[in-house]
Amino acid sequence: MAPAGPIGQLVALAGAVGALPARLVGPIFTKELRVSSRRRRNYVLRGVYLAILTTFVTLVWLGAVKWSTHGSHAYRIAHLERAGRTIISCVVWFQFVAVLLVTVIMLSTSISEEIYHRTLGVLMTTPINSFQVVIGKLLSKMLQLVVLLAMSLPLLAVVRVLGGVPWYYVVSGLCITLTTGIFFASVTMFFSILFRRAFVSILLSLGAMGLLYLGLPLIVALALAAADVGSPSNFQPLLTLLLHYNPFVALSAHTVMVFEPRAPAALGVFYWWGNCLVSLGLSAGVLAACVAMVRRVALRQAGGAAGAGPSPAPAPTAVAPPPVLAPAGPAEPPPAAAVPAPPPIAPPPPRPVPAKAAIRRVTGSPIIWRELRARWMRRKLLLWILLGVGLALLVLVYGLVASIDNGFEENEVHAVFLCAFMVLGILTTCVLAATSITSEKEANSWEILLCTTLSDRHILLGKAVGIARRCLPVWLLPVAHVLLFMALGLAHVVLLGHLLIVVTGLVALLAGTGLYFGVRFRRTTTTVILNLTVALGLWAGLPLLSALASEALPRGLRNEVRNLTEYLVDINPVYQVGLVTEQATGPKRATRGPANLRYYWEGAGRCDLAETTLYLLLCAGAHLGLGTLFAWRAQRRLRRRRY
Repeated sequence: MAPAGPIGQLVALAGAVGALPARLVGPIFTKELRVSSRRRRNYVLRGVYLAILTTFVTLVWLGAVKWSTHGSHAYRIAHLERAGRTIISCVVWFQFVAVLLVTVIMLSTSISEEIYHRTLGVLMTTPINSFQVVIGKLLSKMLQLVVLLAMSLPLLAVVRVLGGVPWYYVVSGLCITLTTGIFFASVTMFFSILFRRAFVSILLSLGAMGLLYLGLPLIVALALAAADVGSPSNFQPLLTLLLHYNPFVALSAHTVMVFEPRAPAALGVFYWWGNCLVSLGLSAGVLAACVAMVRRVALRQAGGAAGAGPSPAPAPTAVAPPPVLAPAGPAEPPPAAAVPAPPPIAPPPPRPVPAKAAIRRVTGSPIIWRELRARWMRRKLLLWILLGVGLALLVLVYGLVASIDNGFEENEVHAVFLCAFMVLGILTTCVLAATSITSEKEANSWEILLCTTLSDRHILLGKAVGIARRCLPVWLLPVAHVLLFMALGLAHVVLLGHLLIVVTGLVALLAGTGLYFGVRFRRTTTTVILNLTVALGLWAGLPLLSALASEALPRGLRNEVRNLTEYLVDINPVYQVGLVTEQATGPKRATRGPANLRYYWEGAGRCDLAETTLYLLLCAGAHLGLGTLFAWRAQRRLRRRRY
C-alpha cells in the first residue's frame, strides 16, 4: 500500500516521471528491441565493425609511432601526439561515414514493411498511436547505432592518453555523428512510408541528402563564381551558414582546428553544437510529417483500403421492403380503407465498366520479360516529378559551369563530372543488385518461382538482365556527357570506349555479388550492407589497408607493399575513369591523334593508347571473372534454404 501524505505524492510523481518515456515510445520500442536482440546479423555487424576498426587503428598506430632509435625524448613525444591526432580523427570520420550508411539501410523498411504486411491498420485498433509507432521504430534502430558508437569510446579514451587531442573534439564528433544519423533516419523513414520497395527508399534518401549537403552548396558556389562577387571576404556569411547546417563541413572544420590551431581565425564564428541543433530541428520537422502520414495510411488500411490511396465508396444497393408476416389467428376481414402501395425503389446507377486492357503476351524468357517491364515505383506521376527535378538541377549545374570562363575547357571539370556519375552508378548498382532476389523473398514469391520448371541458370540470368536494365538510366548519364562533348569537340572518341569497358566490368561484378548475397540471405538490409562492403572494401579498403601496412612494415618489405598499393589503386573504376578523362578531354587533347595520347598510371606507369586499353580490359576481365564466380556460387546454393 502506498504511503499517504506528501511522501505518497512524491512516490506517485516519481513513478509517473519514470513511466513517461515508456508512455511516449509505447510498446513498439520494446517489441523492436526484443526482435533486434534475437537477430544474429546485428551481432555479426558489431563484430565486423569492431574488427575493421581495430585493424585500422592498429595499422595507423604502427605507421605513426615509428621513430628513429637515435631520436630524442622530445622527438618521440611529438610522434606520439601526432599518432594520437591521426588515429582519433580517422576513427571519428570512419564511424561518421559508416553510421550514416548503416542508418539509411536499416531504416529503409521501417514503415513500408508494416504497410506491405497490412499490420499498420491493425495497430490503429489498439491504444498505440502514430507518434508511438514512428518514435518506437526510430529509437529502436538508433539504439543499435548508438551501440556501434559506444564500442569505439574505450578505444578513443585509450588513444586520447597519448595527448594532442582535446576531449571536446571526441565528444563533439560523437554528437555530430548522432544528430546527423537521426536526421538521416528521419528522412529514410519518410521515404519508407511513401514507397514500398527498400531500394527506392535507400536511393531517394541518399539522393536527398546528397542534394542537401553537396548539391546545394555546389550550386551556390558555382552561382557566386559565375557572378564574380570579388573579394573572398564576401563569402564569410556563406561559410558561417554552411558550417552550421552542413555536418560534413562542420566536422571537417572541427578536424582542421585540431591539427591547425590558427584555423579558427580563418573560419570565423563556429559552434559545433549549433550544427547539432539544426540537425535535430530538421529531424523534428520530418518526424512530424511522418507521424501525420502514418496516421493517414493506418486509418485507410483499418478502413479496408487496398493501398495508401482513398478507399473506394461502396456502390449503392437496393433494399427490399421487409416481408409482411400473416397473423397466426383466424383470418379477419380487410380494413375498409385501402393501404397505399409503397413507392417504387429506384434501381441503382449502373457501375462504369472498365475498359479491357490489351493482353500482353509473354514472349521468350518469362523472367526476362517480367524484369524488363518492372518499374521502380508504381506512382508514375511522382516518378516523373523526381526525374524532372533531377534533370532540372543537372541542367542548372551544367549551365552554371558553362557560364564560367573556360569552364568546360578544363579537363579537371570533365573528370569531376564523370567521377561523380561513376560514384552514383556504383551506389545504384550495389543497391539494385542486392534487392533483386530479396524482394522476391520478402514478398513470399521466391518459393513459387522455384517450383516452376525454370532452371537455376535461367532464373539467375533473368535477374542479371533485370539488374542491368534497372541500372541503365543511371549509366546513361556519363555516356551522354561524353557524347555531348564529343560533338562539341572537347572530348576524344576513345574516351567513350574506355568508359564502356570500365562500366561493363564493374556492373558484372556487382551484379554477381548481389545475386550471391540475395541467395544466401533473406533480408534486404543484410544484402545491401554486404554488397556495399564488397565495393568499398575492394576499391577503397584494400588500397587503404595496403598503404597503412606499407608504413608499418620494415624498410625491406615497404617498397614491395607500396608497389602492390599502386596496382590496387589502378583497379579502382572511379580512378580509372578520372585518369582517362583527364587525358582525353580539353580542346587540345580532343584533337590529338591516337598515337599522341599518353596515360600515367600509379602502378603501370606511362602507357600509350593501346597499352592503356589492354590494361583496362585486363581489369574489366578480372571484375567479370570475379562476378561470374559469385554468380556460379549463387547457382549452386539457389535451392538451399538456410535463411
